[in-house]
Amino acid sequence: MNKIVKYRDLDLVAPDKNHYLAIACDSCGGIGSKPTDAVHVPAQVVGRLTARVVLMEILSAGAIPIALTAAICSEPTPTGEALLEGIRKTLSEAACPDLPLTI
Repeated sequence: MNKIVKYRDLDLVAPDKNHYLAIACDSCGGIGSKPTDAVHVPAQVVGRLTARVVLMEILSAGAIPIALTAAICSEPTPTGEALLEGIRKTLSEAACPDLPLTI
């Protein structure tokens, strides 16, 4: 059985005794540009900061990011596109612009 260690939004899964797979996530419900959002900011900012949290969780564990997923729960245009623009900007700033991004 794989050993799993949990730290807040970070799971470290040991598939064998020599390796760990670091998995992180973040969400931002109620933050964005929709009328009922509690905190109003552009979707690009939401995408940037959400991706930043996940990358910092991974990097602070000493892991190397190998992919990122984005569970976008909005319409594709314009909000989804703006979220992805923010995510891609953060990936570029983190020196991993070609990191696979699964949506």
